[in-house]
Amino acid sequence: MPTKPNPTDFLALLQNSTKELNSEKFYDALERDSSDLSKYNEKCNELRVRTKNDEVNIICTKFLRYLKNCEVLNNGSYKYDVSRLLNYWVYEKLINIYGADNTEEIRLGFSKLQYAWSYQEFYPKKNPYYEKCKPNLDMVNHNDWKNRKELYDYCINYEFIAPMCPYFDDACTKHCEYINGKSELYKHFESVCPPKGSDCPEFYDNCKKYHPNIVFNALKCHEKIKIERDADPGAGSLRDSPGSESEPGADRVGPRSPGLPAGS
Repeated sequence: MPTKPNPTDFLALLQNSTKELNSEKFYDALERDSSDLSKYNEKCNELRVRTKNDEVNIICTKFLRYLKNCEVLNNGSYKYDVSRLLNYWVYEKLINIYGADNTEEIRLGFSKLQYAWSYQEFYPKKNPYYEKCKPNLDMVNHNDWKNRKELYDYCINYEFIAPMCPYFDDACTKHCEYINGKSELYKHFESVCPPKGSDCPEFYDNCKKYHPNIVFNALKCHEKIKIERDADPGAGSLRDSPGSESEPGADRVGPRSPGLPAGS
């Protein structure tokens, strides 16, 4: 009996991802390689960037694969903003290729993808979801883009964690560690967000309700951690959990990469 080929459609890759959290599944599907990506090579080569074109073409082919399912991904079936995840993925990939300071090359990389996006064979402009699929540098072009990406990833991941936790204690305990690791991230945004402005992400207000200090109690993380520690006295996880006597110490926010000059 012939072996069934692995799915190469983006939506199938997303649905079949072995990752657990929403953002992880999305990035995993974007990253996947497949032999049929080569069918996008000709279109991606029409507009060449000045340097490292072959590396940017890899991003381009995966973007065009994503574009085939863009309507389904943006029609309300998903509770989170897939375009934001896409742009963070593209931005991080281009920074890995060119370096965070090479702003002009990063801008040109986005321009190349915008050219591919405008190619009507892949996505007709008359479709109402067309604009949501366009690569948008301004959406992710901020000095603290890594912190913003981490915050948005966490917020959409929590929407998976919350309904799952009451039924799976072991998995919930692991997610309590993940939640605890965002305490310092929230401290960063609390310092820049009281006056709304360019330094405060537009999605911050929606994420405030997922602050570790709030959800730790809602998920009964302290109880689950105590049970785990009683079962394994040598385990030292979550010693710095929200609401404990120690200050949170996990996942401290480090130096932030410089952004691009346009779009704060």
